[in-house]
Amino acid sequence: MDSIKEISQKSENAVNASLRSILDGPTLMVVTVEATTTRGRELAASKLQTIHRACSMTLSLDRAKHILTTYVQSRMNLFAPNLTALIGSLTAAQILNFAGGLTGLAKTPACNIPPLGSKNNKAQTGFATNVGVRHQGFLYHSPIIMAIPPDLKKQAMRIVAAKLILAARVDRTHSSPDGSTGEDLRQ
Repeated sequence: MDSIKEISQKSENAVNASLRSILDGPTLMVVTVEATTTRGRELAASKLQTIHRACSMTLSLDRAKHILTTYVQSRMNLFAPNLTALIGSLTAAQILNFAGGLTGLAKTPACNIPPLGSKNNKAQTGFATNVGVRHQGFLYHSPIIMAIPPDLKKQAMRIVAAKLILAARVDRTHSSPDGSTGEDLRQ
């Protein structure tokens, strides 16, 4: 167990950070257990080089994704000020992307918003499926919903989804370019 704890906290790796700060809990456990139970065969130099290149490419893609996400978030106040005021720039960008733009989102029924972005994981066959909220998509993980107690999240998601569609329709018609309608809907 000490070696698992040591691996998860070391920062001598390609990203210069502890694995605990990068990976989620289950993934961290799999990586550390595999690292401690390996038979210790050395990789061929070509395979090791391929792995290092793949890691470098993954890290550069992650940096590029972060740059693009930051840029899109900074521009959301221009594209959809009311939607951004209501649910935040990251969630607004994710939902707009998934819905196919502001026009597509404005035409979407509110009942179809909560499942957007949820991962329908059919690989969990045999596990209980009646636990928690069913639609854990972009809206569920938004700051406005995460701040709500668990027993009220389902109802809050319905209300916020309806307000989200109203804000998208206001943004689509450019009725309130300063985002005041989104602020009013947030109250």
